Amino acid sequence: MYGGFLFTAGFTPRDPVTGAVVPGDITVQANRVFDSLEAVLKGAGCTFKDVVKVNVYLTDFGGDFAKMNAVMAARFGEHKPARTTVPIARFPGPVLLEVDMVAKLP
Repeated sequence: MYGGFLFTAGFTPRDPVTGAVVPGDITVQANRVFDSLEAVLKGAGCTFKDVVKVNVYLTDFGGDFAKMNAVMAARFGEHKPARTTVPIARFPGPVLLEVDMVAKLP
């Protein structure tokens, strides 16, 4: 937290108990990432409505963008924070995406 904002590190789809990458397609992995980010937001007294910026990194931009976008739409509803989506070559292991966010603190 700094200057009235919460900055998260990049989150990958890891089980919060075991730390292992959650197996599955982009929808499964994106939901795991946003579950983790939601927990961090909640811990800071925020919700997805407080998010002002999202960075998404995808290994299969063409194949996974629409599915990841659907997960984001379900999480954010009518709220539309600024977003940058970047294609990348690969992550270590079976990770399909990474997401970081900036939220305004209440």
